[in-house]
Amino acid sequence: MPIRFVLRGFVLALLAAGVAAAQTIDFSLLASSNGSAVIVPNNSTLPFLATVGTQQQITVTATYEGTTQATITTLPQQVGSTEFSVKSSLTLPAVLTRGQSFTLVITYSPINANGAAGAISINYTEPTGTGGAAVQNVIQIGLSGASPNFTLGYVLQTSQNFVSIPNGGTIPFGATQINTMATADLDIGNTGSGEGVITAITQPPAGSPFKVTGIPQLPYGLQSGMTYPLVVTYSPTAVENDTASIQITFQGGVTETVNFSGNGITSTFTYKVLITGKAATTVTSGGTITFPGANVGGTSGNTSSLIVTVTNSGTASGTISSVSTTGPFTLTNPVTLPTTLTTGNSFSVSLTFTPTQVGTQTGQLQIGNAYFTLSGQGLGANLTYAYTSSAGTTTVTPPNGAVLFSSIQVGQSEKVTFTVTNSGSLPATISLIGINPSNGPFTVPAVSAQTLAASKSLSFPITFTPTVTGISN
Repeated sequence: MPIRFVLRGFVLALLAAGVAAAQTIDFSLLASSNGSAVIVPNNSTLPFLATVGTQQQITVTATYEGTTQATITTLPQQVGSTEFSVKSSLTLPAVLTRGQSFTLVITYSPINANGAAGAISINYTEPTGTGGAAVQNVIQIGLSGASPNFTLGYVLQTSQNFVSIPNGGTIPFGATQINTMATADLDIGNTGSGEGVITAITQPPAGSPFKVTGIPQLPYGLQSGMTYPLVVTYSPTAVENDTASIQITFQGGVTETVNFSGNGITSTFTYKVLITGKAATTVTSGGTITFPGANVGGTSGNTSSLIVTVTNSGTASGTISSVSTTGPFTLTNPVTLPTTLTTGNSFSVSLTFTPTQVGTQTGQLQIGNAYFTLSGQGLGANLTYAYTSSAGTTTVTPPNGAVLFSSIQVGQSEKVTFTVTNSGSLPATISLIGINPSNGPFTVPAVSAQTLAASKSLSFPITFTPTVTGISN
């Protein structure tokens, strides 16, 4: 893969230099590397690209295309950086006729990423002067070497500070709430003098809470002075220490390791119910909180209250963003939200029950992600009605309930037993029992005003004595 970029560099460099050779020579120059080749003019510069610690070689084949002969009596002369070396196939003195050639194997072995420059020249003569006199000429090849220098660094979302890390360094995510996500940018930079190539990036092991996204299509060329960001996420699912690592491979097989570390923490809320005169009781999400009974209606004593305390007993701070109730249950005092509780700290929610009917009433309390059933008993009298006839017992519901008698002959009578029951929790006072109209076919005996205790009943007969045919009511 590095060679692909090298050959592209050939073409770019030649376009930049054009064909402005210092002089016309009778040699063609063919530069090749890893099976690809390009004709280069005299005085052009060959671009090399290699990672520090590796090498790149370009072979230049010089073929004599003149009509006489070329004589070379000195080895190639090299100037500039010693990071370049050259080996020649010449055996001196060398005399080349048309179609004959020699090779130069030029090797670039960078020792740093600063870049290098040099040149190679080969002097030769041709008998093209007056009377066959020797004429001096020169093959001139410029050399330009570049090397990438990869760097690694990270930026945690929580701090926004850039931190450089060496090969084998660690990105520390630190304490992270479980079931949440912490994010860091992993920046791959190139501070060298030439383009570098990223050839492989691994993922953390399957099932790891660490994930790497943003991996480009590989191999990926990173220009000098540029940075490519990867995104690393940490999503712990348990209260434990987590580690993982990835490997990033560059051209030439250079591999660097980046480690990740983090520990999952959680806020655990516990709930207690406080009722005046009673010991505190613990309740869990999904449980029931029972209020003391309260009278229905009236001017006083028609509410009851309690306090729910919320304590963070976990290993991380936790935030409660919502508190709400339904049914005849309300917050006694407003609650400031959101509320953040550090480990061991508590806050209280005061609740009031205002019953709207006799009997059990329910609602719901939500504190953050926890839900509780609220239950309270509305206290008061609750009268129910029924009558018993030959057909059995029938419940009567006011105000539209009716006592139904069977059809009988005029002048005859039928009785049913009417029962009033107090199914409430407090006594009920019955001040009047009567029939309207009082002179109709229905009669009841005189019943004095009385108090009907809870769970007690009062029964009396109702007599139907029709005086005319038809329906009576």
